[in-house]
Amino acid sequence: MTAGTGLPRSAFLPRLVASLDAIVALCDDLRSVLEREREALTKGKDDELAVALGEKRDRLRRMSEAEEERRKASEDVSESLGLGRADFPLAEVAGRLDEPARDQLILIKDRLFQCMKEVGALNQGNARLIRRAQHYNRHLIGLLADGGSDTYGPDGSPHLGAPGIFQKRA
Repeated sequence: MTAGTGLPRSAFLPRLVASLDAIVALCDDLRSVLEREREALTKGKDDELAVALGEKRDRLRRMSEAEEERRKASEDVSESLGLGRADFPLAEVAGRLDEPARDQLILIKDRLFQCMKEVGALNQGNARLIRRAQHYNRHLIGLLADGGSDTYGPDGSPHLGAPGIFQKRA
């Protein structure tokens, strides 16, 4: 038994482990969605990009729900360990557990951090692709609209070209 809850910590630990496993699985799923998003971005497949973005929104919503469950389970475990009802870092919670439970939490934490690192790298790469496409689109619109150019000559001075395609003279 533990102080505070009246329930043994063994009643709460499986819930924390299950919530962490669910987040890892969702993170893996999000990684595959981000890979499909990257493929759609690089191949210019707007319909596939729209599907990937919808799936990404869904995965993020589900991850948020899973994180809320993890937070509640972590608070219960922390309270059962006498730390108080707070969402303490996994390392601090693990440090208060026996060796098998500690090793289990550390293993899950490592899997989660690795997956999050991969998801972050994919997401940043996709963001760079989107920013680059936006830059080229703004440049093209500038060329078409007013003849002003975002390009520069070899000496760094603005490159003056022909008037914009949409400009007409009376």
